[in-house]
Amino acid sequence: MSSFTITHYQQPAGGWGSLRASLRSLRQEHALTEGSALLLKMNQAEGFDCPGCAWGDPEAHSSFEFCENGVNAVAAEATGKRVTADAFAAHTLAQRLGIPRDSLIRAEAGVAHVLQELSGEGHCACAIDTLLTAAEKLLEIPRPILAEAIDREVGAGRLIREPVEDADCVFLAPLYYAEVGVANQIQRLLPGPLPWGAIDIEKALPWVEEVHHLSLSTSQKDALRLALQSKVCIVTGGPGVGKEL
Repeated sequence: MSSFTITHYQQPAGGWGSLRASLRSLRQEHALTEGSALLLKMNQAEGFDCPGCAWGDPEAHSSFEFCENGVNAVAAEATGKRVTADAFAAHTLAQRLGIPRDSLIRAEAGVAHVLQELSGEGHCACAIDTLLTAAEKLLEIPRPILAEAIDREVGAGRLIREPVEDADCVFLAPLYYAEVGVANQIQRLLPGPLPWGAIDIEKALPWVEEVHHLSLSTSQKDALRLALQSKVCIVTGGPGVGKEL
């Protein structure tokens, strides 16, 4: 047998490290979109039991009834690392199987593929004009056929059509329902008083800088002011802008 060493682990068993590991597991399996939607259904009354354990379900369910091992199990089941009918339909092999280049099945597969690629880049939805342009370039299928493919996918419930900032957009259905679920949870958290007492923000900011040896930028101070005055605060921004602070 191979030798191995067991070392003392001094970090928390859960928390942010566990959350990062869960997201990493979903990304590695190319299942960030589908896996996230499935997690909201795991161990729920109208969902499914965790495939990673046989833990008994409590009477009352929270929105997140899973652990890191459960995430790993779902990621493995929902993995995107597979050759599906979409792959055959979207490439030249489809023609060898008798599927014409401009067939609807190939157009539908191509539309879904473009949306999946965009979701991997962090886009929840795509404007239909942008989607048509990208799919037309990828598949070399006439635009009217692609437009019909989108309509068919919407009709089948695999895509959700909804305006976003006056643009006609479509979502992959699992990602859309995950977004709606998150929005509903945020709305649930918003009402009621702040869980902490009154804080003198202008005195607190210099104290934070001194204790943590930091020099906060104007935008970071504004973000802290907003966070201390809000029950829920969503922090966005690209890499290296100080979100973790």
